Amino acid sequence: MSIKLNGHLAALALALVVAAPAAAQYVPRNYEKGPVTLVQEYRIAPGKFNAFMQDFAANQRRGLEIGKKNDGILDYGVAQLITRREGDPNVVTTITFKNLTAYDRSFQRADETAVAVYGSLEKANEAAAARGAYTTLLNSRLYQGLQIK
Repeated sequence: MSIKLNGHLAALALALVVAAPAAAQYVPRNYEKGPVTLVQEYRIAPGKFNAFMQDFAANQRRGLEIGKKNDGILDYGVAQLITRREGDPNVVTTITFKNLTAYDRSFQRADETAVAVYGSLEKANEAAAARGAYTTLLNSRLYQGLQIK
C-alpha cells in the first residue's frame, strides 16, 4: 500500500514540476474591450424583400438614427449573402453599439424611441406584428469587439 502511495506522490510531484514553468509564463494582455455588434439573420418570405427594405428605411432606420444621435450606436447596416445554401438567411442586419452598456438600454429608453418612430407603443407593436408576417429571425449573435493596444 505504501508503494502505491509513493507512486502517486511521485506522479503528483512530477506533474507539479512540469506545470510550474508553464504557469509562471505570464503573457500580458494587449487588448481592451471595444464596440459590441449585434448580428441578426433573417429569412424574408418570397416576394417580400422590397417590403422589408421599405420598412427598414422608413422605420427601423429612424430608430437606429436616434441611437446614433444619443451616442449609443456607432453604425448599422443591411446585407445579403452572396452565396447561400439551403436554410441560410437571405438578409443580415448589423448594429454596432459603442459598448455593452449602450446595447443594454432601459425599457423606458426603448419605449421612448418606439414612440418617436411610430407615434405610440400600440403602433410600434402593430408594425412589429406586420413585419413578423413575412420575416423569420433565424439567429441573433452578439459579438464583443477587441481593440489591440
